[in-house]
Amino acid sequence: MAGDHLNSDKLKRCLLSWALTTESSPLFKGSSAKLGSWFLTIERACRQSRIPDTQRTEAAIHLIYDESPLADVMKERERVYKEKSEEAYWPWAHFKRDIVAIVMKSDKPGWTWKKVAGIALIVAGAAVLVPTAGILALNLIGFTPAGVALGSLAALIQSIFYGAATGGLFSLLQMLGATASVPAIEAIVLAAVATRAGHMALRNRD
Repeated sequence: MAGDHLNSDKLKRCLLSWALTTESSPLFKGSSAKLGSWFLTIERACRQSRIPDTQRTEAAIHLIYDESPLADVMKERERVYKEKSEEAYWPWAHFKRDIVAIVMKSDKPGWTWKKVAGIALIVAGAAVLVPTAGILALNLIGFTPAGVALGSLAALIQSIFYGAATGGLFSLLQMLGATASVPAIEAIVLAAVATRAGHMALRNRD
């Protein structure tokens, strides 16, 4: 279906209005067995809500369960696809192939979301590494966009080693977790030096 591009807010409103009329939940929670039926649900939602075909991928990402790590993984992969391909949209067929690969990998024993997030993304026939693994790992241990999560490993580290006066490596991790951006190379080098110095200090103490 051809149609005018919808901004993010209007797209969400269209999906919400449609979701209120459907009997089953349109949210995808990560089961590979349900991917096929979920794809059909997205296509039906877009047709009935008059969402352009070019925005099916965007609609699908909105309908991934927010508390699943998959939501953040696919948002980042969409961003990287657009950046590397210089296209305005991530084609629906490409998105479907990509999410199938991601979900199938996450189903396998021994595969963590940290590993899955780093699976190469195919853009114009070439493999592109997606820099989500480190950011996702930080989010999982408690360095989140909202700050250090209460009760998390990051909060424990802060209380034991830093208290209120955080700085250096801990502040860098906070910044990375909060902004999901890569800092200047100088900051990375300084953090690496600080980490090595910490290891040396522990060795010398032993």
